Amino acid sequence: MIQFLLGVLFLVLGVFLAFKVIGNLFKTFLVVFILIIGFYLIFGYIPFSDKINLKGFFSLSIDNFGRDKDQNLLLVVKNKWFFEAKNLSVFVDENNVNITNNIKTIGGRKSVILQTDWREDFKNIKIESSIGIAEYSKK
Repeated sequence: MIQFLLGVLFLVLGVFLAFKVIGNLFKTFLVVFILIIGFYLIFGYIPFSDKINLKGFFSLSIDNFGRDKDQNLLLVVKNKWFFEAKNLSVFVDENNVNITNNIKTIGGRKSVILQTDWREDFKNIKIESSIGIAEYSKK
């Protein structure tokens, strides 16, 4: 009987502490959210927003490049976002370049190799899509 009462007591105490912890976390997030909104309303910008790069998490990246047997530029492009990237456009040194292997979309969290018709050397590559932009510059 004592073991049962102690078990119920510990269960009630655990549930009580869990609710207190969850309540305190909720209150903390609410206060931080109110502070950020207040800071935005007073000063016109969100603090430390220039230090947080969310676009890097939700966009494309050019992971590698190379040449095929005909010296056409190949680009390894990764979609870092969960949604499909559509309407792909490739620009090399500000010139619009054709994608010759007919890839129109990049699935969420997928990588593809884009074959272009660019045969010359380059300084900058930019890929535009429905979810973001990827850029690469030679140093």
